[in-house]
Amino acid sequence: MSRREAWLSAGLVLLVALGVRIWAATQVTFPRPEDTAYYVDVARNVLTGHGLTADAIWSYNTPPLAFPRPAFEVWLPMATALDLVPMAIFGASFAAAQVTSILVGSLVAVLAWRLAADVAEDLTLSSERARSLAIGSALAVAVYLPLVIFSVEPDSTMPFAAIVLGAVLVARRALRAVVVQPPPEVGRRKAPRRDARRRHIQLPAHDVDTHDTSSGSFGVSFASGRNGRRLL
Repeated sequence: MSRREAWLSAGLVLLVALGVRIWAATQVTFPRPEDTAYYVDVARNVLTGHGLTADAIWSYNTPPLAFPRPAFEVWLPMATALDLVPMAIFGASFAAAQVTSILVGSLVAVLAWRLAADVAEDLTLSSERARSLAIGSALAVAVYLPLVIFSVEPDSTMPFAAIVLGAVLVARRALRAVVVQPPPEVGRRKAPRRDARRRHIQLPAHDVDTHDTSSGSFGVSFASGRNGRRLL
């Protein structure tokens, strides 16, 4: 795959993923899951000068049981930190909080394209099949409904998905950069040693007979002991 083709493929995937997620964001105008509402509420409190506080009790095991209360007694603050940037630019609204989630969700589709292209390279597929695998996988991620929904709900699902895919891509390249030298014994098969043992036949003196020496021929007979065979 050429560099130009790679950029065009990644751009196509990004545009499709962005378009689908922007449309889906217009259909979701309120943070329906409670954790999403929690993240957006804390980000709004930070921007309005109330600090890292929450206006909801998530767990009754973490006092004080009063409002407002310190945030993140259970949830982690990564999603709120990502929501703060667009909310500080476009206003403290849920639509502004969706901007980062939409961008990260679209990035996941691009990372899926890159991972599928790497898999095609490892499988040594033809250029046509590699292109179909990479773009097809990425477009499936771009329109897959659960991923689209999590991309318009500002929580930690899509950021963690992007982190995992990025880690897989980095690990693959790091492993390919390491040249592993096999030990000398690997790949070599020692030739089987031939049996160097030779049979030594020790014969008593009376088992060796010479005969017919007068006619110029010489014959030797060997008695083999147990079998009674003779070699003439």
